[in-house]
Amino acid sequence: MNVLIVVGHPVFREVLQEIFFDRFPSTAVECVANGDSAIRLIQSQGFTHLVLDLQLADIDGFVIADAAINLQPTIRIIVLTSCCNNYSVFRTERRCIKGFVDTQFATASAIRQAIESVAADGVYFSPSFLRLKAERRMDPRSFDKILSDREMSVLALVATPFSDREIANELSISPETVEKHRFNMLRKLNLRTTTELMRFARLHGIACSPEHLRKPTSTSLLPSSVANEGVFYAEAMRHVRTDNHTVQIRFERRKPASKVIVYSKNERMGEDRLRDLIANDHEAESRVQRAELVSRKSDNSKTNLQVGV
Repeated sequence: MNVLIVVGHPVFREVLQEIFFDRFPSTAVECVANGDSAIRLIQSQGFTHLVLDLQLADIDGFVIADAAINLQPTIRIIVLTSCCNNYSVFRTERRCIKGFVDTQFATASAIRQAIESVAADGVYFSPSFLRLKAERRMDPRSFDKILSDREMSVLALVATPFSDREIANELSISPETVEKHRFNMLRKLNLRTTTELMRFARLHGIACSPEHLRKPTSTSLLPSSVANEGVFYAEAMRHVRTDNHTVQIRFERRKPASKVIVYSKNERMGEDRLRDLIANDHEAESRVQRAELVSRKSDNSKTNLQVGV
């Protein structure tokens, strides 16, 4: 068994490590306190189990879970959180997560039980998780039955709170589209004002916390094997700041071949300029130096440069 523990609190990390060593003496355990370090280890090592704190200081814990699942599909994940709410339960259900521990009420024996159950190819979910899951599934008006994924993304930012323009920039859509989503959510939820919409989001735990919005550091989410193996990771992107413009370099896998998509929110930034940015950015250049241009397309909001790998 090869285990990665990603927990911010040092005492909690030590307790979890001791549980593994006590119950599984031959286990190899790596411990880190932040998401960037976790991503680097997941890229470079093969882990069988991941114990993950959802409330890290630098990255939303679900981003790490997504990276682990995409890079190592068979990994078995236990998440820990003191914020067990409808949205965290919903997000956990949508992923290949085998354990959920509500640390607000969990005892040391419950944490041990979760580790032992998942290690034995079983599952463990705290009573609070199971209660919220059952209530949401029985509720015909639950948010996941009413709102689309895009609407929930907008709602999380509405409750932050962000303006329509800020939300548009964050999601790479137009302010008019944000306004349309806001109107549709008010109608679907039978609410009247944005204040009521914000209250609804916070009640269900949908509001973004600051770490949800914080971008990963330049190298943390770039799979080292992108160029050779085409590893796809949904949130794997690099933000390059230049000339007052933010350019995203996103690595995706689209069968049959992988590609790198580089795009700028500045519609006037042309193909040559984007190529210059890649050439001057060594992390990106190392992955696209043997690539050839596939296509370039523009719309009213961004310039795209797609490069096959």
